[in-house]
Amino acid sequence: MKMTLIRLMKAYDICKKADEHILQKKEYEREIEEATKKVAKKIETRILLDVFIVLFATVLLTFGNKGAIIYIMSMSAFNILIAIDILILRLIYREKIKQSQAKIALEEQESVRIICEYENELSFLPNEFRNIDAIEFMLSVLKSDDTYSLEFIFRMCKRYLYKKKRQVIYGLEQT
Repeated sequence: MKMTLIRLMKAYDICKKADEHILQKKEYEREIEEATKKVAKKIETRILLDVFIVLFATVLLTFGNKGAIIYIMSMSAFNILIAIDILILRLIYREKIKQSQAKIALEEQESVRIICEYENELSFLPNEFRNIDAIEFMLSVLKSDDTYSLEFIFRMCKRYLYKKKRQVIYGLEQT
């Protein structure tokens, strides 16, 4: 079992390196979500500004023909400025999204590269156990009692991961 413990420790280090890239990928995804919300709020603000300008500018219509001409010119100018502002926001947003997606792809590739690079050292683990949670659980089981067989530890780990997945799905707290 000492050999299994050593192999699990190596697998833990490898998966920790890969998980760092996965966490960075999640951070970039969160940045995309924040940017989307921010841009949506800015666009909504611009549209509300346009509505208020229209409401206040309708007072100009009470001045007759000259008021109507001023109204049409001012509304056209404001609408063009707001449309240009919204287009600029969207272009900046698209550029940020492209950059973040490129970073996400790089982080994902790096994570896969790390796992593939150390495939020989991870070959004793089934694919479903090649993550930090599973390896931490197996290490804790081995450290508490090293008489368990590897197959039994895998079954225990499978149950543990299933319970953890259920907790995440149903929003239950660990007890």
